[in-house]
Amino acid sequence: NDEIENLKMTILENENKIADLEKQVSRYKSEVLTLTEKNEVLINSHAKEIEGLQEKNDENRDEKISATSRDSDDIKSYLERINSVETKVDAFKKSIGEMLVEN
Repeated sequence: NDEIENLKMTILENENKIADLEKQVSRYKSEVLTLTEKNEVLINSHAKEIEGLQEKNDENRDEKISATSRDSDDIKSYLERINSVETKVDAFKKSIGEMLVEN
């Protein structure tokens, strides 16, 4: 009879332990869910930040390409002006040389 009572007490204690463990599991699941949600928020935030940085990077790249193109166009323009001036200088030298020959 005492043995049956002891077994009943052991069963009751084990049921209480199981209930406590189930509460712990429930808290852990809740914590995991909370952390997962926070993680998703961070991931989304970082993804948006990365996207914004990529857009800025693209804009900077495009601006540098555009500036390089403008510089290239300016260089071509200056070279054309230099050639034009050199042609005029050569023509002027030639005319001076012809004047000297005539005199």
